[in-house]
Amino acid sequence: MRPEPPVSKAEREATVAAIDLNVPDQLVLTSRQPLLLTAIPLDQNGRIIHGIRVRWQSTDKRVMFVRKSGEAIAGMPGEATITAQVGSKS
Repeated sequence: MRPEPPVSKAEREATVAAIDLNVPDQLVLTSRQPLLLTAIPLDQNGRIIHGIRVRWQSTDKRVMFVRKSGEAIAGMPGEATITAQVGSKS
């Protein structure tokens, strides 16, 4: 019996149906207040997909800066949208 070849990153990303976030739709922070963001990729059955990293993006890094690790730091007053992305899902 031979083991199956490992699933590639692209194949895992293609199975992502949703991303579960640990934050509400709207959030108010004070300047320099940190926040650890968590995003969990899920398949169409709601099961966690392991082994892929979420990419974070802010529409205005002066208002909210997000590191690759998901650590966010509030900056200047204003509004910013934070997006978590895995493959084509966000």
